[in-house]
Amino acid sequence: MQITSLIGKQLLSPAGETPGYVLQAFLSRDGKKISCLRCANGDDEEFILPARAILSCSDAIVAGSTRIPSPTGMPAPVMLPVYDQCGESLGTVADYVTATDEPLFVVVKNGIRTEYPLSRALLGDTLVIYPSSAEKRRAAAKRKRNETETDAARAAKPPKQKAPIPPAPVSAAVPPQKELPEREDPNKPTANDYSFNRLNLLGRRVKKSVFDGFGSPVALAGERITPAVISLARRSNRLLELTVNTLTNVL
Repeated sequence: MQITSLIGKQLLSPAGETPGYVLQAFLSRDGKKISCLRCANGDDEEFILPARAILSCSDAIVAGSTRIPSPTGMPAPVMLPVYDQCGESLGTVADYVTATDEPLFVVVKNGIRTEYPLSRALLGDTLVIYPSSAEKRRAAAKRKRNETETDAARAAKPPKQKAPIPPAPVSAAVPPQKELPEREDPNKPTANDYSFNRLNLLGRRVKKSVFDGFGSPVALAGERITPAVISLARRSNRLLELTVNTLTNVL
């Protein structure tokens, strides 16, 4: 199964109702199967659909009513930068395929698609591809040793002793302290964290035209992206293509 084929796909209940559409896919920790789907209804209210609720997947996803409070597993690795073990760029992850003997990363660079097996890939904030699975295991073991040694060094280092504060003179009156209003944490997540604008699409210009399955334009090259364009791309199952064509222009 291609992960990108799920994005924007319509959900159907066994009774024929349409509870929403798919926004994002999450994988199991071993990367071999779908863990859950982040979805939204017609009012853009989000919910999490676990894999066990998916009954079938074709032109639409038939799913039961089971929901979970938060995503499980890891986000599907799409749009991540890809490097080899020497730090040379190999391109960008355009898709992830699970319906094979071994999951594959589809990487695109300069319009050329290359597939790399999961056994040679080390996934983190970026994707690193090694010449063999043995090289990957050695690199992962070395990184784990370094992290262990760093943690041990921090634990052995004695904490800094703070200089004692001399007592205030008895005659010195300490004025009452005013309680300052609690400052809002700028890093606190907001309701827009999972909105489409997390990809910074709004206001950008499309670098390469995007068409739906019938050949009708979803967004033309040079057109500025609006909420209406994103909505049309989502309904046409072209949201990922719009994102790639706008931010990287690699497909």
